[in-house]
Amino acid sequence: VSTVLKNYLNDQKLAAMATAVVGTSEKLAKLIEAGNFHDALVRCGKENILSKKAGRRAILVCVVKSNANLGLLNIEVEDAIERITSVLGS
Repeated sequence: VSTVLKNYLNDQKLAAMATAVVGTSEKLAKLIEAGNFHDALVRCGKENILSKKAGRRAILVCVVKSNANLGLLNIEVEDAIERITSVLGS
């Protein structure tokens, strides 16, 4: 978590907000029959926030610079999710 987030959010607030974003995004995808939800990307001026389910019991939240390569980020995120689900189960 970036220094900026550490100054303003505690871990529980970040987790609650990420859960709300993912849950709302899943409901929206279902409502408009867009197919299965994959991830939520919040694009901001300085940093972007990517939230993605890691199995049924976890959400992975990444805060990256706004100019980060999203393709490479997705590769790293998928690898991390595999490791998370191997520990927690799917």
